[in-house]
Amino acid sequence: MSVDQQTKCDVLVVGAGHAGLAAALAAAKQGARVTVVDDNPAPGGQISRAKLGKPERSIQDVANQLVNFGVEIRLGDTVVDLPAQGQAITAKSCIVYRSLILATGSRELFLPFPGCSLPGVMGAGGLQALVKSGLEIAKKQIVVAGSGPLLLPVAHFLAQCGAQVHGPYEQIGYKRLSRFALTVALKGQVGELIKYSRTFPKYKPKTWVAQARGTTKLHSVELSNGKVIDCDYLASSYGLVPNNELARLLGCELRGAFVQVDEFQRTSVANVFCVGEPTGIGGYEKGRAEGAIAGKVAAGSKADLRPLVKSVTSHQLFATGMERTFEIRAEVLALAQDDTIVCRCEDVTYGRLKQQPTLRDAKLQTRCGMGPCQGRVCGPAMQMCFGWPLDTVRPPIVPVALSRLGACASQQPDVTEI
Repeated sequence: MSVDQQTKCDVLVVGAGHAGLAAALAAAKQGARVTVVDDNPAPGGQISRAKLGKPERSIQDVANQLVNFGVEIRLGDTVVDLPAQGQAITAKSCIVYRSLILATGSRELFLPFPGCSLPGVMGAGGLQALVKSGLEIAKKQIVVAGSGPLLLPVAHFLAQCGAQVHGPYEQIGYKRLSRFALTVALKGQVGELIKYSRTFPKYKPKTWVAQARGTTKLHSVELSNGKVIDCDYLASSYGLVPNNELARLLGCELRGAFVQVDEFQRTSVANVFCVGEPTGIGGYEKGRAEGAIAGKVAAGSKADLRPLVKSVTSHQLFATGMERTFEIRAEVLALAQDDTIVCRCEDVTYGRLKQQPTLRDAKLQTRCGMGPCQGRVCGPAMQMCFGWPLDTVRPPIVPVALSRLGACASQQPDVTEI
């Protein structure tokens, strides 16, 4: 396909995770012409990637249904700009649409601590993704630490792959963790708790990594209780933050960092819907229900939505409770030292950042957040550590070839002909 080719569809879905696939299927069943764009090599998102990038069977079954309905699934592509109502520029083409469904998922929250930039220190989900892509970790010593429900399944997965896993070490205390476990049990997920609790009887609440040690690479970590563990990898994650850049670019109303939607998953911008983790971190069941609602409504139908809306309400309450449960403690936010690197792209230290009054000043004086990741890693960390609000977002959302920036500029979208 030529990079300048323009595609037209009724519904454009950005993201092929659980929420995006559910939205695409619901819209397609209503007879809408649907295009799905995702930058991964396979559908399903990070949570449902099998080894070597292949999707889980359940995800592949949904993808097969979409193909049967004539849905176009563009993998290895990404939306970099939304320059006008009904128009999207991707890394490979221009797409004109009637309705847009944002199912952009989330990414890990990395917080700065001494040694966090050493090779061998990475996100919990990031290490899991590397292993699924072929990284061999059998007999490797791995410490899993941070906060949130992601730690247990990641540690379980790494152990199944033959790693010697230490932890998980969770920064919240026993009381909060017990309340969360009870909530999960009441949701009917007792089996998951039993599976993980049997695998990791040494799960340690109220413990976190104080520093990572090493010269050219990681060789050990020191925990908050003073214990030192020799290791090859540290899988560190303090939860998830929503990928809300496209929603912010469109001017969608936010609720904190999350996109505000109504009962039909409509944002404050006409014909733009949002589903999944950008509306609240609540798991793939929430995303599927939201996707089913958005897909039907975007395709022009509001029939039989009551059960789905009720399900979403329940999942959203759970997401809100989870956000409160895993609130980051002050001791963790205070771990960084003056020489701790916060912005890895531009090698900006905590000491330089704490001298700045605002994020804008930090960018002007240090170039923090202006590297290849465009603040995706350091931005949320600075919000947590300094209380700086969200910065403005500008296209392209991700790095893209210069030849693409004006590819659709001369093509005026005409949604009446879609």
